[in-house]
Amino acid sequence: MIKAIKFFSIFLICQQIGAQTIGFEEGIPESIRTTNKNELTISSNYYKDGQKSMAWDFKPQSVLDFSIDPIVLDEGKEKNYGITLWIYNEKPQNDSLRFEFVDAAGKVSYWFTYQLKYEGWRACWIGFQHMKGDKLQKEIESYRIIAPNRKGRVYIDRLVFPVTRINQRTTPDKQMPYNNSMTYRDLWHWCRVWQWEQYQYDIPLLTSLTQKQTDDLQLIEQRVNEYIGCEPYSDKQIKTAYQVLKKANIRKGKKSYTGAPVVAPDEINRKAGEMSWNDLETMLA
Repeated sequence: MIKAIKFFSIFLICQQIGAQTIGFEEGIPESIRTTNKNELTISSNYYKDGQKSMAWDFKPQSVLDFSIDPIVLDEGKEKNYGITLWIYNEKPQNDSLRFEFVDAAGKVSYWFTYQLKYEGWRACWIGFQHMKGDKLQKEIESYRIIAPNRKGRVYIDRLVFPVTRINQRTTPDKQMPYNNSMTYRDLWHWCRVWQWEQYQYDIPLLTSLTQKQTDDLQLIEQRVNEYIGCEPYSDKQIKTAYQVLKKANIRKGKKSYTGAPVVAPDEINRKAGEMSWNDLETMLA
């Protein structure tokens, strides 16, 4: 009997800290609610998992609420836990989505903003240690996303929470410039891309080139190719690239071109027909 109780307790603990993975292929879970009716739909316009995502047609300051099994963050969990999802934004805007993680009393101790200054898919991966907030209350009962003060639409897919070991390659970018503290590492190059993008050029960038400048650049290209010994692509390489192209299944959709989901190599599921950017390199080589 005692062993059974211990097993049941361990089972409950495992259930409590298990990650909730949502791909929206089966519809919108009951654990997701909005403050305004008819804001959520399942869409095949854009997707990062399967062939569907969740479209959120938000009104100004709408709230998207997520019910979860409560989690308590100790030092180790705060360092390793986080949230990952993909967000498709239709039109670049100078505003943000705000993510808040709430305790039983309604207090927000962890939060972050996700800027919408882009068009298309972007990954939103962030650990608790890089979020904002006073971080005094360690118990999280739910979380929510607050819309900007305008109408709009985003698509959400491939949502996992809580991620129990956030990928160390989560990096600062225009959406979350404060996302990773590893920028001090000289060889941590992925985390330094955003930092490098802030550098100012020593001389102004040209808006157009003269014919001589174009000829000079073409000469440089020719010499570089000769130096590194670029060879014409073989029939085997061309065949491989074409096979990858067929797997990509690129086709015109309702609002844009769609195809196989392209994700990071860390999260790829090839059995589901997903591709990584490494595959695209093969296809475009």
